[in-house]
Parts: sequence; structure tokens; C-alpha cells
Amino acid sequence: MFDANPVFSSDGKRIVFSRATLRRPYIMGGWTWDHWDIWVINSDGSGLKRTTSQQYRLKLSPLFMQKINQIVFDAEKDDLFALFATAELPGSVPNEFGGRPKVGQKGGEWAMHANLSIDGKHMVFSSDRVVPFERDLRIMNSDETNSQPLGVTSVSDYNQNPVFMPDGDSILFLAGTESGAGSRRVFSLWQVTLKDKKAREVADSELFTYPTRWTHK
Repeated sequence: MFDANPVFSSDGKRIVFSRATLRRPYIMGGWTWDHWDIWVINSDGSGLKRTTSQQYRLKLSPLFMQKINQIVFDAEKDDLFALFATAELPGSVPNEFGGRPKVGQKGGEWAMHANLSIDGKHMVFSSDRVVPFERDLRIMNSDETNSQPLGVTSVSDYNQNPVFMPDGDSILFLAGTESGAGSRRVFSLWQVTLKDKKAREVADSELFTYPTRWTHK
């Protein structure tokens, strides 16, 4: 088994995480983990339970919602990443969260890398639903209403891992502003304010590529 992406509940009493149960040969060589599902455990190590049994192909990123007994996670379905909600109960059947992708939707991410504001009222995630393969950030209410783009494709066409700042007024995210060997993205750290949707660089890519010599400018 392989566990990943643990997240505490707001009261600190439970942890939700993704677990893979199948180790298989990888088509590009080596090995990879497969058959991912959502699991929950008490923070003292007791009460382990599996809440989904879908055996997803790629790693999931779950989080607890403020709504009692609800977990939201991203997963791949029909070659498109989207958000799903599941109850915190064994054998629960996940349902689409935050809207259903259109039939024939192009791109790769209807919704991915979700993060919840501290007050639990808003959610931010990455999405290329407007322009295929141009990953913007979107914010919406936690009741799945009022989804809006933040327009950070002006910074990069490959943005991911948004996180609310504690005050809830801005969001940190990774922007793939450079390319490295094999055309792999090299990320820098950016911040976008929610009031005026202005983005600014917080730290250049050297923070991640050469962290020991990085200095704040």
C-alpha cells in the first residue's frame, strides 16, 4: 500500500488521505501505484475506514468540507479531472461536485487541486475549462455556486496548487513560467488578490531549484 496527501479536519480529530493498493509495472519503465481511494482515520491512529471503492487510476487530493460528513476530492473520469464529493462512510458512492463537465469537454482539468478557505465558505481550484490546456484558477462558493475565473493565465498557462492565505483575501499558487529539461515546467510562487485579481510574483523559480542559495528580492 502507498498513502499520500493527508489533510486534517478543522477540529484536528480526523485525517483524510488517499491510498493506493496496487503496485504495477509502469509503461515508461519502473513501477507505479494504482487503485487509489479515499480513507479516513482518527488523529490518534484509531478508526481507520475506507470511504470509496472506485479504484481510481491516479492519485487523489481529498479535503474535509465544513458540511458534516462530506469529503471532496479530485479524480480522473473519462480522461478528465473533476471534483467529486463523498460521504465519510464506507462504501459511499461519489457524486460530481461543482458542476458536471460538458459532453466532449476538451482539455484535461475540469477541476483539480482544490483548497478550502479557513472559514469554509469558498473553494479555489485549477481548471482549463475555458481554454483547453490553459490552466487558470477558479474560485466558487462551497455550496457549488458562483464559480468564477481568476484570470492568472496572464502569468502562465500552467497554474496549479492554489492555497488560500489565512486572511482569505488572496491566494498563493504555483505558476509554470519557465521550462526545463524535456520541456518540463519550472515553477515560481505567485499571489493573486481576490478583490482586484492582480497577481504578483512572491518567489522566483530558484526557491525550488536552488533553495539553499535563494534570497528574497
